[in-house]
Amino acid sequence: MTAQIAYRVIEQEQAAAALAEVWERIGTDPASAWLENPLRVDGLCLRDADVTSDETQQLLAEWPQGRIFGEGGDLQWEWLDDKRMHLVLISDRGIPPGYEGCMSLEPDTEEHLFLWGQYEREAWREDRIPTLPYPSTWQGPYAMLRVQGYEHMADRARPYDSRIVRYVGYVGNHSGTSNR
Repeated sequence: MTAQIAYRVIEQEQAAAALAEVWERIGTDPASAWLENPLRVDGLCLRDADVTSDETQQLLAEWPQGRIFGEGGDLQWEWLDDKRMHLVLISDRGIPPGYEGCMSLEPDTEEHLFLWGQYEREAWREDRIPTLPYPSTWQGPYAMLRVQGYEHMADRARPYDSRIVRYVGYVGNHSGTSNR
């Protein structure tokens, strides 16, 4: 299925409306999330299919960058300053009006991206990263993201821009062996 990618810069007061118009394009209710804040001790957070549409506004306010995603799409955000946010939407279900740079993407490969750590002694453990909380429902031994890769024709001056990845879902009970 062909997906589309597009971007938009919004003002803080437009966030609620922007989220409402893309929620059904993400395709899962509740959705999953990857949240980042380099200024917090707990600067990374993973949420596994427990993010509701009502909660997304609060997540965007608390986390300076992240992704909310499901089977149908992936909404990425990053605060540019105190008042403006950059959004990037990749969706199999179309792009709403107001987005720029809309481009069609053909699926390339579905992949598994392993995350840090291992499930040991009733908890996720990774000694090299001080705090990386995973959802407690995961049973291990490994956690990973399911991602959909897309190739597109990049500008010759920027060949590294030819690969786009959309987060699709989490798998928290992966054995660590290939399933291909």
